[in-house]
Amino acid sequence: MIIFPAIDIIDGQCVRLVKGDYATASKVAENPLETAKKFEAAGAEWIHMVDLDGAKAGYPVNTEIYKDIAQNTGLKVEVGGGIRTLETIQAYLDLGISRVILGSVALKNPQLVADAVREFGSDRIAVGIDAKNE
Repeated sequence: MIIFPAIDIIDGQCVRLVKGDYATASKVAENPLETAKKFEAAGAEWIHMVDLDGAKAGYPVNTEIYKDIAQNTGLKVEVGGGIRTLETIQAYLDLGISRVILGSVALKNPQLVADAVREFGSDRIAVGIDAKNE
């Protein structure tokens, strides 16, 4: 079994939402890199990260945080939130991100998923959908 600790980011801060409601965002840690290092020290091999600002905006917002963690820890980093193009996927992979997660775009543009898997491989692309009421 692989356990994926998660860090969600809003305004550069580690937060947690209740049922995906941005109004419920509460800060859960001071520093994303230090938090990732603690997960690594506890034995994690992967970290799951979500750019909540990016998910809302439709484009990456907190990229430097993910780059910092990918380049300054031994963790494999998977990132989702605001990823809508092959160019964005390529940019994340070029930064050392191990896996890119496609969310709502997978429903809106399934061809992007097919193109991304063909271009980057199924081990580098994941689809993650948070669903409510079907």
